[in-house]
This record gives sequence, C-alpha cells and structure tokens, in this order.
Amino acid sequence: MFFGPDYETGKAVRWAIGMASDEPFAIAGLWREWEGEGGPRFSFTMLTLNADHHPLMKRFHKPGSEKRLVVIIKPADYDDWLGARSIDEARSFVTLPDAQTMAAGPAPKTAE
Repeated sequence: MFFGPDYETGKAVRWAIGMASDEPFAIAGLWREWEGEGGPRFSFTMLTLNADHHPLMKRFHKPGSEKRLVVIIKPADYDDWLGARSIDEARSFVTLPDAQTMAAGPAPKTAE
C-alpha cells in the first residue's frame, strides 16, 4: 500500500491506497548508480501517470494540482518488468489500473 492526501474535506487527510484484493504489488521505478564524492551513489525515481480522470485517484493531491498515480506492477509481472528488453515492452506495463481493482480509506498516523 502507499499513502496519499485526500483534500475532499478541505484539509489534507492521509489515506492508504492499495489493491482491493490485498494482493501485494510493486511500484515501477528506475534507478542509476553513479560515482559521487566519497564513492558510489544511487538515484531512483518512481514512475507515475496522470490520474486527473481516474475515478479513485482524482480525489488525491491538492485541488488544482495534477493528480498522479504510481505505476503498479503485479506479482505475476515482476520478472517481465525487470527483464523488459525494449522501451515498448516496458511501456506496456505503464497503465492505470481499473479503479474497481483498488481500495482506499482514511489512515491517520498513530502516535508513537
């Protein structure tokens, strides 16, 4: 699961977002190792898609801001995503999931 701010009340409310089936998933990303001061450094990014019109994800992020959703990779697709040999093959995974396959609900932080 991942978290996002829902602003429907006018204030940011932390929500947990995941798959309705509770199935685990990965978030598609890219990484790079490079030499920096003091040795190797690593950079990474999570891939996102515009979700302005996604039935579930359009409710997250500040009003007026672009709505985004991380690219979700299902367990059955892990090896294919990691072993993609072309841009077109990798691009085939970069899709918005159906809203019916996702679930979300308020998840306030608990005091530690």
